[in-house]
Amino acid sequence: MIKINLNQIKKQVPEIVYKQGMEYYKNGNVTITNWDATSVIASVQDGHPYVVRLSADERSFETFCTCSLPQACKHAIGAAFAILEDHGSEEDLVETSNWREYFEKQIAIQRVNTDFSQEVRWKLIYVVHILENYWNLKPLKVYMKKDGTYGRIQEPSFSELSLQNVFNTSSDLIAISYLERLQSQQSSTYYRGRLEASYLKFGLDAGELFNLLKNSEMHLKNEDGSIGNRIRFGRKPWRLIFRLERTNSHYSFHPYFVREDKELRVDENLKILSSRPIWFFHNGKLYNCDFPFSYDYIKPFVEDSLKVSLIKDEYQLFISEFLAKLPIFPYLEFPPGIEVQELSEVSGKRIYLEEIDDQLVVSLSSLYSHVEVPFNQPTDQFLHYEKKTNQIIRVRRDREREEQIRNEIIESSIIEDTPGLFYTDWESALDWLFEGLPKLLKSGFEVMGEESLTRLKVNRKKPKVNVAVSSEIDWFDLELSIEFDGIPLSLTELKKALQKEKKFVRLKDGSIARLPEKLIKKFQYLIEFGQPETSSIRFHDHHLSFVDKLLEEADTRKLDQLSESKLKKLDQFKKIVDHPLPHNLIGQLRDYQKAGYNWLNFLKSFSFGGCLADDMGLGKTVQTLALLQNEINQGKLPNLIVAPTSVLFNWQREIEKFTPEIEYLLHYGTKRIRDTRKLRKKQLILTTYGHLRRDINFLKDINFHYAVLDESQNIKNPQSDTAQAARNLQAAHRLVLTGTPVENNTMELWSQFSFLSPGLLGGQTFFKDNFMRPIERDHDEQAASTLKKIIFPFILRRTKEEVVKELPPKIENIIYSPMSDEQQALYDQVRESYRNAIEQEIASKGVAKSTMRVLEGLTKLRQVACHPHLVDSSFDKDAGKFEALKLMLEEITSENHKVLVFSQFVKMLTIVREYLDEQAVEYAYLDGTTKDREGAVNLFQEDKDTRIFLISLKAGGVGLNLTAADYVIHYDPWWNPAVEMQASDRAHRIGQTKRVFTYKLIAKDSVEEKILQLQEQKMALVKKLITTEGSFYKS
Repeated sequence: MIKINLNQIKKQVPEIVYKQGMEYYKNGNVTITNWDATSVIASVQDGHPYVVRLSADERSFETFCTCSLPQACKHAIGAAFAILEDHGSEEDLVETSNWREYFEKQIAIQRVNTDFSQEVRWKLIYVVHILENYWNLKPLKVYMKKDGTYGRIQEPSFSELSLQNVFNTSSDLIAISYLERLQSQQSSTYYRGRLEASYLKFGLDAGELFNLLKNSEMHLKNEDGSIGNRIRFGRKPWRLIFRLERTNSHYSFHPYFVREDKELRVDENLKILSSRPIWFFHNGKLYNCDFPFSYDYIKPFVEDSLKVSLIKDEYQLFISEFLAKLPIFPYLEFPPGIEVQELSEVSGKRIYLEEIDDQLVVSLSSLYSHVEVPFNQPTDQFLHYEKKTNQIIRVRRDREREEQIRNEIIESSIIEDTPGLFYTDWESALDWLFEGLPKLLKSGFEVMGEESLTRLKVNRKKPKVNVAVSSEIDWFDLELSIEFDGIPLSLTELKKALQKEKKFVRLKDGSIARLPEKLIKKFQYLIEFGQPETSSIRFHDHHLSFVDKLLEEADTRKLDQLSESKLKKLDQFKKIVDHPLPHNLIGQLRDYQKAGYNWLNFLKSFSFGGCLADDMGLGKTVQTLALLQNEINQGKLPNLIVAPTSVLFNWQREIEKFTPEIEYLLHYGTKRIRDTRKLRKKQLILTTYGHLRRDINFLKDINFHYAVLDESQNIKNPQSDTAQAARNLQAAHRLVLTGTPVENNTMELWSQFSFLSPGLLGGQTFFKDNFMRPIERDHDEQAASTLKKIIFPFILRRTKEEVVKELPPKIENIIYSPMSDEQQALYDQVRESYRNAIEQEIASKGVAKSTMRVLEGLTKLRQVACHPHLVDSSFDKDAGKFEALKLMLEEITSENHKVLVFSQFVKMLTIVREYLDEQAVEYAYLDGTTKDREGAVNLFQEDKDTRIFLISLKAGGVGLNLTAADYVIHYDPWWNPAVEMQASDRAHRIGQTKRVFTYKLIAKDSVEEKILQLQEQKMALVKKLITTEGSFYKS
């Protein structure tokens, strides 16, 4: 049995919480719902019901409450008081005899010696005074003599009872608090701190009081005011019945207390002190009877000597119009000879739906044959009178089966307010009507009242989607018709629901339908990518293929002739028209390059922007120049190419090699032309991203025929000035060239396509919510697949392995080098120093404002892993990776190979240079400060003695052709694997005849290993979104 120690609880909670809990109990707000050997579950009413679970023994007291407070709360304290009230019961004593007094006296003496110390010699008893019309109960404090008899008697104040010099139980304190509440409602109450007895009415709703006092000592009060005989509590409870008896000409109706073979007539001779449960005084004992209803049902028989007598003609009326309408029928006994049909098997289950304010209320009933019994009917029996057959039907309820039915409703995801009565708010009600209720219908529930719902009237039919597409030159209209069982959904209502991210829509007849999740996502794309009008949505042609695939499961689809023609052309990439190369193009294009040229012309015919994403070294430049030469031959000008400064001279060289007739202008340097009239007359303008950014104020006023962005990852940040400047350009056709359309995240795609085809991927916020976060954070394969479908027609990517079969393979290796002992010690010192500093900064400034300190720490750790000299100029010991590099360079050059060494730290390259100078080894060098880049490249490419090229990753990672090298070493890893791939492909490109070996040097047990893991994740993202073409053609 669970044990509650009130003093222990009081020490664990604040006084205000303790008092609030007591008030909940005193106000009757606590109901015990389940009780086992180790725990109790109770319901506490506080605005709405809170569920409390208590576990307690002599050593611990643990609580859980749905109010979610981590410690014992006021609801738990209220439940504890209720537990003490209902805690156990000692068996009532048997009838006393003379020998009993002897033993009781001996026991009392023993208790004085054992239970009462010198400080605790007072005991609490209760005196009951029963008068003609009233009764009262008074607690008294009596002094215990050593012989077990009572000495002085005092009336205690409530505060005295909590002191340790009065022997009492925790139930006593609760009972007195309860008695205080009862008596405070009467004419008298506390006076000068003393608990004055108030006279209480018979039948008072206070049966819990005697439940608490069953184990306390109680006496009668004699007429002279002295303490009288002890009152015993009856051992067995009585039952209350209402008996209908028949005589020759009459029926009589009267209540009785019955127990086994005994019965007591309920009349003025019984003193019924309380109700719920009933406690009555009879022959010196207090007996209880668990009758759950009001004392008013028996009061007239006790206080007014009521006699109920009926003539036989009144019998049917009495049964059907009176008894059958009262809840006391389980307590009825009919006279012999009257037929009462018994029903005990549940034959059906029924629920009623009703709208009340903004809630849906559901009530449960069970069917016993044709008799309906509400679940919240409190009695185990139910009386029904059939007027047509004059038959009495008594339902003996199958509580276990009804409980199973109730649990079915709870499992349908609806909140139970009180047993058998459920409710849900507006939004949850719709979910339940579409999900929970159909399950109940399927399991055999009869549903009443759904047809009367107005605001919550739902249409559960599946939607029928009809589309009709009509096209103009560069746009098309989509007429979208959605119906639920013939009831239309307006486009305005659909847009409103999608904007609010709601799945429920109101149809034209006022009913509510639910959009399937699969359709919601499709409709979101339509609304975001198009321009909704009254009855249709207008789209740019670049969305035609995607919209067609999006709606391929529509119930009906109609396309006009122009739309059919456009789709047919878009779907037949393998049959792209072969376009002749310009006559003045010098040299021949490889087959895949010619296919790329045809694809670029195909995009031009639709006015689509496109991304030529061929692998580095496959000739994106020459394919683009062939297209521009063809356009210039037709007088289409001006055209613009924007490229990084590092590859600008490469464009000049390629123009002079393949398309020498193009008259180009190098828009570069301080003497560049700013006159737009002159610029408009140029066939081709070459400029850098920096000059684009600075000159966009007048470049945006020129209507270019083609605007081409080379190495378009330069606009990967949509918020950057460079990206914004690119979007402000005016051009009939747009292209981007990049070997790495995605380097770090999907937002880079959005930024590039916002230049190529504004609106293709929706707005930036929409793209983040529907693509970037689902793909990168949630690894949503469906979102990745959808994005891939959208961009697929506008990206062409071929890899070297697929299209240049004669290109030797590239072999990649990772070399792990342990740090030297001194290097490791410094690394650990820097790591701990920054860890402490970062933790302090985060604590004082927050994570967001500590980002720079985190990046600074990571950079320092990477530098120590490369060479401690980068952070400590006095360091003169060995460094692990540097020793490995020296051995590799010696071995590679001794075998007459050439090698590229990349590092992002110029200071690291300086350390390598100093070493090579000491060894008198020839080398080429290039970083951001190198003026003659072409001279450095030629030296390495053409001089057989210059076998090492030291290159800054940022300065020499793109735009260089270094096929003389067949070894590439990345001394330190970079966060972005695409940058390293670009650098490696300076050697592994068309023109290379030898196998290329690439090496990554990684410091063991350092942050560099984490960088490798990040590189793998980013490469997986690229593979998921960007398809490489297995053939030369787009397919």
